[in-house]
Amino acid sequence: MSDYVWRDVKWDNSSKSLSQVPSEGLEYAWLSNKNEQLHQFVLCKDFMQDTLFGYLNKCRVSIYGFEYDPEKDPKPALAKSRLLLTNFKDEQFGEKLEKNCLPLLHAIEDRLKIPRSYLERCNDPPAKYKKSGVWILIGSRRWLKAPPMVSLYTLLIRVGMVHNPADTPEQTFDKIISGATPAYYDGYREKGAVKSALKGIKFIMQRTDRKIFPHQMRENYPLNYKTAEGKEGQKLSVSTMHNNCGIVAFTNGQPAPYFPKWAKVEG
Repeated sequence: MSDYVWRDVKWDNSSKSLSQVPSEGLEYAWLSNKNEQLHQFVLCKDFMQDTLFGYLNKCRVSIYGFEYDPEKDPKPALAKSRLLLTNFKDEQFGEKLEKNCLPLLHAIEDRLKIPRSYLERCNDPPAKYKKSGVWILIGSRRWLKAPPMVSLYTLLIRVGMVHNPADTPEQTFDKIISGATPAYYDGYREKGAVKSALKGIKFIMQRTDRKIFPHQMRENYPLNYKTAEGKEGQKLSVSTMHNNCGIVAFTNGQPAPYFPKWAKVEG
């Protein structure tokens, strides 16, 4: 494996019981610019956009057992995406990140003209993660721009763990949907997620995020929104952010009532 920069991390040792669909697999957490873990590791990637929503609107997030309080917890990095990644059951986790996941991310980032993501390693991970290690994935702030981009990025990371670098992204998507390539976790659910998101993924790859979402990040995580009919003062709930703003929901047009400025998936 390549030589990496190693970082000392201030770990979040909380372990609240969370209601989340995945029961195992890839675990995520945001990392601050000071290398502080913002919240406990999660399996459900939708908690990631919830955290950014809470921070940008200075409101406490509490949903399905997950909590983030911007007044008490560390601040997310916004100049770049900084993600902690791990899977305590996978002793080859780092090798898969480097040899499988990064090539998929880079292929898509090159098409979108997004600076390439890169990896760093964590010193002294919690005992549960000693065998797998914990890694830091650093990417462009464009992955943070809007909830569907966060959702897409975190889905691509999971898909990338089984990507063959000799294949195109489209070939990997098709192989996961058909079952020719076993998914990294829960094949039935992952096949469904990729299939349901595929039209939206291709739409973003063709149009690019710059032509789909407003440039200002805060416009894409509003506490109050204006409807397409011009009705103001409507409050966006954490539940809506979690359940209606990911890449699958974006593909299905679910955010349209709350985000009339977002381009709608065509075809």
